[in-house]
Amino acid sequence: MWSSYHIFCHHKSVHEEIIHKIYRFMMEYKQKKWFFIRYWEGGPHIRFRVENIENESLFFQKLSSILSDLLMEESSLTKEEYYRGNKLDGEYIPIEKLSWYANNTIQKIAYEPEIERYGGHRWIGEAEMIFNKSSIMASELISEYKGLSYRLYIFLGMYLRIFNILRKKINEFDVHMYSQTCSDYWENKYGIKNIGYFQDVSRRLENSYVNNRVEFDYLMEKSLSISSCQIYINQLTKIIGDISNYTGEKIGRSVLFSQMHMTANRMGIPIEYEYSIYRMLGVI
Repeated sequence: MWSSYHIFCHHKSVHEEIIHKIYRFMMEYKQKKWFFIRYWEGGPHIRFRVENIENESLFFQKLSSILSDLLMEESSLTKEEYYRGNKLDGEYIPIEKLSWYANNTIQKIAYEPEIERYGGHRWIGEAEMIFNKSSIMASELISEYKGLSYRLYIFLGMYLRIFNILRKKINEFDVHMYSQTCSDYWENKYGIKNIGYFQDVSRRLENSYVNNRVEFDYLMEKSLSISSCQIYINQLTKIIGDISNYTGEKIGRSVLFSQMHMTANRMGIPIEYEYSIYRMLGVI
């Protein structure tokens, strides 16, 4: 059984410190089944899920104590201000139907697995295992690499490594079709194809990649040699290969996109940069 804690903190600059403390807590607790994501609904927060806690009351007390020094600063952010500037997953939702939780609070809110999104009941357990490996890897990477540009290079490098492995596992895996499908998804969801800002981000990222190829290759090799990164890539590609061979390559591609999107989320990569990565992958 999963326990789920939504850690509401209006100061996003503190979120990665929260993630670091969660990671340290889980390593010391020797907890093997946990993961986190960043999310927007109800206010900026971290969603932290843990499975099979023996004493949930004691666990919650320890979590609250560990995060207490980070959940102190007051915020003037209002519900109206926050939702006015939020993408809301590309949908229009009347503000009165949107939830809002107090700053610096930890709410116990049930975890509802997205079963179909990750291939169905047969695969949800494996998906949650990947969430854990992704969370460990992301926690280590964001502690090591503070700059967004470094994380983008690492994320791009992960994809290139994943593609190389999947080409051997899946006969029909088409990298360009996959990349185009992913960029089309973001364009349709947010209507960003004709928004100059998103196109500028894409051009800057492509130019940076071309002009800093030596640095990129070095960073990719260094980061992908990290144990948690190797474990994540190996286990993710194994599961994507299994899903593709069992249910079809289209489902496998969809699950890969969902898993990598959540990894980008954990690494703090904004959607406009994730979109730009897919545009690049379609041409390199």
